[in-house]
Amino acid sequence: MSALARREFLASAGTAAALLALPASARTRPPGPEANAIWVDAQGGIDGFDEKDGRLAPSARLIKAVKSGWISVVSQTVGEVGNGPDRFRSAVEGIAFMDRFVAEMPSLFVKATSAADLRLAKSAGKVAIVYNFQDTTPLEGDSSRVATFKALGLRVLQLTYNKRNLAGDGCLERANAGLSDFGRQAIAEIERNRLLLDLSHSGQRTTAEGIAEAKRPPAITHTGCRDLVDLPRNQYDRELRALADKGGVVGIYLMPFLRAKGQPGRTISSAISSMR
Repeated sequence: MSALARREFLASAGTAAALLALPASARTRPPGPEANAIWVDAQGGIDGFDEKDGRLAPSARLIKAVKSGWISVVSQTVGEVGNGPDRFRSAVEGIAFMDRFVAEMPSLFVKATSAADLRLAKSAGKVAIVYNFQDTTPLEGDSSRVATFKALGLRVLQLTYNKRNLAGDGCLERANAGLSDFGRQAIAEIERNRLLLDLSHSGQRTTAEGIAEAKRPPAITHTGCRDLVDLPRNQYDRELRALADKGGVVGIYLMPFLRAKGQPGRTISSAISSMR
């Protein structure tokens, strides 16, 4: 594994090093019925490696974190985000990279393409990795490629990232133009192939129109409540309610840099403490 590949992998893991983010006091298997629960990080990453002979090896800390049982499933981004050249090719390479990563650490990780894989990983004391894209740019304007990526193991497809793409406007696009015709085609293909439609990072109109367009329950895997904190990465209550009414699921992120000025920062440690 080249140094460049290692950097790209760690960058793709996102802001949350999911398995190592929990405080030491929390990294023990929960008692009672919770021990059998499947804990999902709906947009996380994996960190805690030693580099040996140009390859990644799990550190003792990472192994302990996996075996603790606190995180059962991590949704891992395997494609680039944003507009740019060669997004299809780089996404295929990203999936191949993760395939090799999982294959080289079979005692820790399972590539999950079905609910059965999640249960298998849980029972074996491993972490299931679900492949996701945080953008439809890897499709490069061809919605039929959804089926191609499903065959390669993709299971979650986010419609837009922060800015505008061919599917619609992201949350940082000032125009807030909503869903495009291609976006509607992409949603149809996502649902036909039974992938999860993710509306995180989408603009308000794109989110609302995406929920309305969806025939199956969509998700917003990582967001916050905009009626509480008016930031563009958050979603208004009306969209959150509309998603819930369609049977969808919302994941609330723990990102202290996404807060209003003067609002106390929240760390994962403080969030866990407040829930006890």
